[in-house]
Amino acid sequence: MSAVSPHATAAERLWQLPNTIAGTPEFQNTWSRLKALEPASFDEVWGSSCALLAATLATQAASLLLITSDLKAQDDLYDDLPTFFTGEVDRLATLSININHSVMVDQEYGDRIRLLKRLAAGAGPGIIVANVQALLQPVPSQESIARHSRTLSVGMATRESELVEGGENSTTLC
Repeated sequence: MSAVSPHATAAERLWQLPNTIAGTPEFQNTWSRLKALEPASFDEVWGSSCALLAATLATQAASLLLITSDLKAQDDLYDDLPTFFTGEVDRLATLSININHSVMVDQEYGDRIRLLKRLAAGAGPGIIVANVQALLQPVPSQESIARHSRTLSVGMATRESELVEGGENSTTLC
């Protein structure tokens, strides 16, 4: 078990805490069970301690997908993670859909596509936080994303018609 340095800043001590917990026999026993796909649980974890547990799990795994019950829980966990985790954290955005089932917020859709592209390239973050609704929403196939993606750079000349395919309503969700 690693000791927490008394001369470290408060933030540094919080960032060391997951490694300290990961070194305990209790955590290692539970982690071994999870790796063996056996039932295991962490009891009485709530509030910011969820972020601490997630950061501790991240010391053992290359990447994690954390699933929350709703958007508020997702936002709370996402906001708490940097307290205990220095690695990269991203979230799977939940799309706002109107009555006609068309995407209402381009930012959310763009965030989802950027995350999917990173994952497809093998460059995903250490932790992804998603809620159940976001996971149930369809995503485009890798082929569709590649077919509809364009790389633009500063000084590059292009015509608008080269960027637009099928007009305003050409966006598909799957």
